Amino acid sequence: MKVLGVLGLSAALLSGAPAPAQDAAKAQAAPAATSLAMVIPALNVSDVAASSRFYVDALGMKLLAQRHNETFLSLGPDAKQPVVMLMRDPELKQNPVITQGTGFNRLVLRVAGLTEIVARLKAGGYKVSDIRDVSMGYRMAMATDPDGYRLELVEAGARPEKK
Repeated sequence: MKVLGVLGLSAALLSGAPAPAQDAAKAQAAPAATSLAMVIPALNVSDVAASSRFYVDALGMKLLAQRHNETFLSLGPDAKQPVVMLMRDPELKQNPVITQGTGFNRLVLRVAGLTEIVARLKAGGYKVSDIRDVSMGYRMAMATDPDGYRLELVEAGARPEKK
């Protein structure tokens, strides 16, 4: 009888038929699949103008729009590219302190022209590491914006030939 039960279950699985439930908890329907997408990261900043200079002048992002206390920046020439929102709550005396353990660690941005970007950051007096080679032909540098948000800037290079 057990063999027939296992064979019946195997046949049901292979045929696409639903398998019998093992208990009442498993018999409940699974939640419906949802479509999820990240909209945009929103960064609380202490000075929108200073942060805009960092992201636009030094990193090369494009200003899309400004309204109220929010500035929208694009990683490319238009809003079809990923967007970052800089925001300032005028009711706060100061922004909440960024502390390790809040779950946010850094933004990772793929860039072209890493050498030039790092030079602009250094010329602007911003905190940025030297460029280092990582793996598979990639180069990277770490930068910190005026509010302490960390950014990992990654540039893809020619991949090394396989030997």
